[in-house]
Amino acid sequence: MGFSLSYTASAVIPGHYFDKHFALANGISCAGTGVGVMIIPPLVQLLIGHYGWRGAMMVMSTVLMNICVCGAVFRPVPPNAKRTQAISGASVNNSNSNGVAITEKKSAENGGPLTNPPNDGVQNGDYIKMATESTSDCDKTDAKETFRCSTLLVKLFKATGFHIFWKSSRFFVLCLTQMLVGLSFSGVMVHIVSHIGQVCQNRTSVEASLILSVIGIGSLSARAGHGFLVDRHCLTPMIGYSIGIVIGSITILFSPLIKDYVWFAIYGAVLGTCIGLNMSLLRVLVKEFLSLKDLAQGIGLSAVVFFGTGDLIGPLLSGKST
Repeated sequence: MGFSLSYTASAVIPGHYFDKHFALANGISCAGTGVGVMIIPPLVQLLIGHYGWRGAMMVMSTVLMNICVCGAVFRPVPPNAKRTQAISGASVNNSNSNGVAITEKKSAENGGPLTNPPNDGVQNGDYIKMATESTSDCDKTDAKETFRCSTLLVKLFKATGFHIFWKSSRFFVLCLTQMLVGLSFSGVMVHIVSHIGQVCQNRTSVEASLILSVIGIGSLSARAGHGFLVDRHCLTPMIGYSIGIVIGSITILFSPLIKDYVWFAIYGAVLGTCIGLNMSLLRVLVKEFLSLKDLAQGIGLSAVVFFGTGDLIGPLLSGKST
């Protein structure tokens, strides 16, 4: 729960500040994740060796508390003059159209000409009488109950964010893809250290955890470099996202064939690059598919709910370490 709250906020805020160079700003902000994956695994192994796992968790909890300091420096987005002007212009147009409608209404009441006068020979009083006679009290009650239930359902869908799926079918497909990505990548991240320890028995646990650092280096390079390529139109977000998924899937497919520590390092670098492309370009695609108003709910659904579901199931389906 704590991770989802902090991650969603850190992913949404750059989208409010940057529009033209959002891919580059997003890459820089995502680069911190790669640095963490690169540094934390060997650090945790060293802390466990010196203080035990309880002491290591206490040290890591104090490090994690620095998120509060980072959150304290976030500031509201300054008002955009162009957006304010556009909103005011739309208000003026609406007021003008309302004024025309009111003028036409008053003209009709004073006996003036109407734009579309009725020509069927039925007066307004007859319409009201016919509608009143054809509507019963029971029908009115059923209509109110139906409207109340539909209103509650609409509010529930809007509160959970699932109404976004009706706005963009591409976003729905993206969420399903993220669930599959989380299912596959999480199993590797959980079991790779123990797998290397079994295959390369001459390597220590610290050396095995260094492969996670290699994954972090690959992820850092992809997160920091994709923004430069996207902003210069050398790479589209959809193509980069697809490349990361395809190459990452092929890499995981051939991972049981690896028996050498050096090849595990190469494997970690390629897989880390694919993970970095996937997670960083996800934010760019969400902003492209949805409006800025729905960005927070879109990132929450795709990166936390669907990816988190796959992240939960993946290690269980991939088996247990022996």
